[in-house]
Amino acid sequence: MSARTWTVAGLLVGAAGIVAQKVAGVAMPAVPPGLVLMVASAVLIVATRWRWPLVVGGLAAVAEVAAVLAGLGKLTDFAEAGVAAASWVRLAGVLVAVGAGTVATIVAYRRERVTT
Repeated sequence: MSARTWTVAGLLVGAAGIVAQKVAGVAMPAVPPGLVLMVASAVLIVATRWRWPLVVGGLAAVAEVAAVLAGLGKLTDFAEAGVAAASWVRLAGVLVAVGAGTVATIVAYRRERVTT
């Protein structure tokens, strides 16, 4: 799989983690902004060959890493297993998206520079 595909997978897994957290009872807005940004970025990455959605997706994932780490207690609070599991899924997804998004962005910008 390409770094682009891994980025999309990470974004969607992170988004699934946000939905799972909401279902598990974590207080958040009706439509979490991180969810919207990650899904929209994933759709743009899949639907286009543009380079900038990779950057947006990577930045959205970085913001989500910060959000997960801000709620660090949820990762280790196994009294609420659903919340902890959803938090780990979210963190795993966004970490994959950050790493793969960085690689995919570098590859996309290098390829564009070489072909022009």
